[in-house]
Amino acid sequence: MHIFHLGWWSNQLHLWGETSEPKYQIGDAEPNLRSRACQPDVLMNLLNEQGLLVDEAPDTLVAWLPTVRGAAVPSSPVLDEGNDFPSHADAASLAPWRVPTLPLDRAAVIDLCAGDLERRMFAPSQLFGSDLVYWAHVVRFAGALVAREQFLPGIQERNSTYHARWQETLQAHCGGLSLACRGV
Repeated sequence: MHIFHLGWWSNQLHLWGETSEPKYQIGDAEPNLRSRACQPDVLMNLLNEQGLLVDEAPDTLVAWLPTVRGAAVPSSPVLDEGNDFPSHADAASLAPWRVPTLPLDRAAVIDLCAGDLERRMFAPSQLFGSDLVYWAHVVRFAGALVAREQFLPGIQERNSTYHARWQETLQAHCGGLSLACRGV
Protein backbone atom coordinates (compact mmCIF):
# COMPACT_ATOMS: atom_id res chain seq x y z
CA MET A 1 0.00 0.00 0.00
CA HIS A 2 1.37 3.42 -0.99
CA ILE A 3 -0.02 6.85 -0.12
CA PHE A 4 1.27 9.75 -2.20
CA HIS A 5 1.56 13.36 -1.07
CA LEU A 6 2.36 16.76 -2.56
CA GLY A 7 4.27 19.41 -0.64
CA TRP A 8 5.16 23.00 -1.55
CA TRP A 9 8.78 24.05 -1.35
CA SER A 10 10.67 26.85 -3.11
CA ASN A 11 7.83 27.75 -5.52
CA GLN A 12 7.39 24.17 -6.65
CA LEU A 13 5.32 21.13 -5.72
CA HIS A 14 7.21 18.00 -4.70
CA LEU A 15 5.83 14.46 -4.79
CA TRP A 16 6.62 12.12 -1.91
CA GLY A 17 5.03 9.02 -0.51
CA GLU A 18 4.65 6.57 2.34
CA THR A 19 4.45 2.81 2.02
CA SER A 20 3.67 -0.18 4.22
CA GLU A 21 5.86 -2.45 2.10
CA PRO A 22 9.40 -2.76 3.53
CA LYS A 23 11.03 -3.47 0.15
CA TYR A 24 9.86 -0.03 -1.09
CA GLN A 25 10.73 1.90 2.08
CA ILE A 26 13.73 4.21 2.31
CA GLY A 27 14.70 2.71 5.69
CA ASP A 28 16.16 4.45 8.73
CA ALA A 29 19.87 4.42 7.94
CA GLU A 30 20.16 8.16 8.67
CA PRO A 31 18.77 10.27 11.54
CA ASN A 32 15.39 11.98 11.05
CA LEU A 33 14.74 10.03 7.85
CA ARG A 34 11.10 8.93 7.61
CA SER A 35 11.69 5.18 7.44
CA ARG A 36 8.36 4.40 5.77
CA ALA A 37 8.89 7.00 3.06
CA CYS A 38 8.88 5.63 -0.47
CA GLN A 39 12.14 5.21 -2.32
CA PRO A 40 12.59 7.63 -5.26
CA ASP A 41 12.12 4.74 -7.71
CA VAL A 42 8.57 4.23 -6.40
CA LEU A 43 7.81 7.89 -7.10
CA MET A 44 9.28 7.65 -10.61
CA ASN A 45 7.28 4.48 -11.31
CA LEU A 46 4.05 6.19 -10.27
CA LEU A 47 4.73 9.07 -12.65
CA ASN A 48 5.68 6.69 -15.47
CA GLU A 49 2.46 4.72 -14.93
CA GLN A 50 0.54 8.00 -15.22
CA GLY A 51 2.36 8.80 -18.48
CA LEU A 52 4.33 11.66 -16.94
CA LEU A 53 7.99 12.39 -17.54
CA VAL A 54 10.00 14.31 -14.96
CA ASP A 55 13.44 15.65 -15.84
CA GLU A 56 14.41 16.72 -12.34
CA ALA A 57 16.52 14.59 -10.03
CA PRO A 58 15.12 13.26 -6.75
CA ASP A 59 15.68 15.46 -3.73
CA THR A 60 15.38 15.09 0.04
CA LEU A 61 13.26 17.65 1.88
CA VAL A 62 11.98 18.11 5.40
CA ALA A 63 8.33 17.33 6.10
CA TRP A 64 6.87 18.39 9.45
CA LEU A 65 4.91 15.31 10.46
CA PRO A 66 2.88 14.34 13.53
CA THR A 67 5.18 12.43 15.86
CA VAL A 68 4.40 10.29 18.89
CA ARG A 69 7.07 8.80 21.15
CA GLY A 70 9.81 9.72 18.67
CA ALA A 71 8.18 8.04 15.66
CA ALA A 72 6.44 9.70 12.72
CA VAL A 73 2.76 8.80 12.61
CA PRO A 74 1.51 7.27 9.33
CA SER A 75 -0.90 9.53 7.44
CA SER A 76 -3.52 6.77 7.45
CA PRO A 77 -4.31 3.70 9.54
CA VAL A 78 -4.06 1.59 6.35
CA LEU A 79 -0.27 1.99 6.60
CA ASP A 80 -0.18 0.89 10.21
CA GLU A 81 1.05 -2.57 10.99
CA GLY A 82 -0.09 -2.52 14.57
CA ASN A 83 2.48 -0.37 16.34
CA ASP A 84 2.82 3.15 14.89
CA PHE A 85 -0.66 4.61 14.78
CA PRO A 86 -1.27 6.37 18.11
CA SER A 87 -4.28 5.95 20.31
CA HIS A 88 -6.44 8.96 21.06
CA ALA A 89 -4.73 9.29 24.42
CA ASP A 90 -1.28 9.86 22.88
CA ALA A 91 -0.24 13.48 22.43
CA ALA A 92 1.25 14.12 19.00
CA SER A 93 3.59 16.98 18.15
CA LEU A 94 5.04 18.13 14.85
CA ALA A 95 8.64 17.15 14.19
CA PRO A 96 10.94 17.43 11.15
CA TRP A 97 11.42 14.25 9.11
CA ARG A 98 13.43 14.00 5.91
CA VAL A 99 11.65 12.39 2.95
CA PRO A 100 12.76 11.67 -0.62
CA THR A 101 10.84 13.82 -3.11
CA LEU A 102 10.53 14.43 -6.82
CA PRO A 103 10.12 18.08 -7.88
CA LEU A 104 7.29 18.45 -10.41
CA ASP A 105 6.93 21.07 -13.11
CA ARG A 106 3.56 22.75 -13.65
CA ALA A 107 2.50 20.46 -16.51
CA ALA A 108 3.21 17.35 -14.43
CA VAL A 109 1.21 18.77 -11.49
CA ILE A 110 -1.80 19.47 -13.71
CA ASP A 111 -1.67 15.99 -15.23
CA LEU A 112 -1.12 14.30 -11.87
CA CYS A 113 -4.02 16.20 -10.27
CA ALA A 114 -6.40 15.44 -13.14
CA GLY A 115 -7.26 12.02 -11.71
CA ASP A 116 -10.60 10.96 -10.30
CA LEU A 117 -10.83 12.67 -6.89
CA GLU A 118 -13.84 10.58 -5.90
CA ARG A 119 -11.82 7.36 -6.11
CA ARG A 120 -8.89 8.93 -4.22
CA MET A 121 -6.46 6.55 -5.89
CA PHE A 122 -4.26 6.25 -8.95
CA ALA A 123 -4.62 2.46 -8.97
CA PRO A 124 -5.27 -0.26 -6.40
CA SER A 125 -2.77 0.17 -3.53
CA GLN A 126 -1.78 3.66 -4.79
CA LEU A 127 -3.83 6.14 -2.77
CA PHE A 128 -4.04 9.95 -2.77
CA GLY A 129 -2.91 11.57 0.47
CA SER A 130 -5.25 14.29 1.74
CA ASP A 131 -2.69 16.95 0.77
CA LEU A 132 -2.61 15.65 -2.82
CA VAL A 133 -6.42 15.89 -2.88
CA TYR A 134 -6.12 19.48 -1.62
CA TRP A 135 -3.68 20.43 -4.40
CA ALA A 136 -5.92 18.72 -6.96
CA HIS A 137 -8.79 20.97 -5.81
CA VAL A 138 -6.49 24.02 -6.09
CA VAL A 139 -5.56 23.05 -9.67
CA ARG A 140 -9.22 22.55 -10.58
CA PHE A 141 -10.18 25.87 -8.99
CA ALA A 142 -7.45 27.66 -10.96
CA GLY A 143 -8.66 25.95 -14.13
CA ALA A 144 -12.22 27.06 -13.40
CA LEU A 145 -11.05 30.67 -13.00
CA VAL A 146 -9.33 30.49 -16.37
CA ALA A 147 -12.34 28.86 -18.04
CA ARG A 148 -14.63 31.60 -16.68
CA GLU A 149 -12.13 34.32 -17.60
CA GLN A 150 -11.96 35.44 -13.95
CA PHE A 151 -8.46 36.91 -14.14
CA LEU A 152 -6.75 40.16 -15.04
CA PRO A 153 -3.14 41.09 -15.85
CA GLY A 154 -1.14 42.32 -12.89
CA ILE A 155 2.38 43.00 -11.62
CA GLN A 156 4.14 41.28 -8.72
CA GLU A 157 7.29 42.52 -6.99
CA ARG A 158 9.80 39.94 -5.79
CA ASN A 159 13.28 40.90 -4.53
CA SER A 160 13.04 44.39 -6.07
CA THR A 161 12.21 42.87 -9.46
CA TYR A 162 8.81 43.18 -11.12
CA HIS A 163 7.10 40.31 -12.93
CA ALA A 164 3.95 40.21 -15.04
CA ARG A 165 1.42 37.82 -13.49
CA TRP A 166 -2.23 36.96 -13.95
CA GLN A 167 -4.38 37.81 -10.93
CA GLU A 168 -7.75 36.26 -10.16
CA THR A 169 -10.74 38.53 -9.82
CA LEU A 170 -13.00 36.15 -7.84
CA GLN A 171 -16.04 38.31 -8.65
CA ALA A 172 -18.22 35.27 -9.25
CA HIS A 173 -17.14 33.63 -6.00
CA CYS A 174 -17.60 36.68 -3.76
CA GLY A 175 -20.95 37.91 -5.02
CA GLY A 176 -19.39 40.85 -6.85
CA LEU A 177 -18.10 42.45 -3.64
CA SER A 178 -15.24 44.87 -3.87
CA LEU A 179 -11.86 43.92 -2.37
CA ALA A 180 -12.46 46.27 0.57
CA CYS A 181 -15.76 44.52 1.43
CA ARG A 182 -14.26 41.03 1.22
CA GLY A 183 -11.78 41.78 4.02
CA VAL A 184 -14.51 42.11 6.65
